[in-house]
Amino acid sequence: MDEAEPRSGQGSPRDELNALLSAAIDMGFKLIAKHGSHIPFAMAIDSDGQRIDLVVDDSQVRDVDVLTSSLLNQLRSMCGRNELRAIAFARNVEYRSATDGSHVDAIEVNLDHVHDTAVRCMLPYRLSVSGQPVLGELVRIDPREVFFRWSDGK
Repeated sequence: MDEAEPRSGQGSPRDELNALLSAAIDMGFKLIAKHGSHIPFAMAIDSDGQRIDLVVDDSQVRDVDVLTSSLLNQLRSMCGRNELRAIAFARNVEYRSATDGSHVDAIEVNLDHVHDTAVRCMLPYRLSVSGQPVLGELVRIDPREVFFRWSDGK
């Protein structure tokens, strides 16, 4: 599913990434509240400044690794054709807490912009008794995915 959403005005690369991060987190938590988790998805800004949402069809394939690979290939192909200038690639992950060894669920969002550096944000959450996600603290770490090579050599 690809949906275009008009974007008003042009912000800085960091403004565009922050807007994509906010939208990806919002969508991730809506999906978690409804389904308990979510498949990988992406939100991007195309070369004309329009936001597009991308997700792979999971009706035939349930393997998250296959879905992730398919979406990453689609995004890299679009970047190779200079169709995108900013990407937020989101996936639901589980990791082991460094503090107590417990398993922690999180939304991982890899952000990249053609005119800025890539970064990854992790937003841990837990599900309340009613099944609603309760947010933790957003953490910024090194990116897992890099879609663009920043032209200024950084």
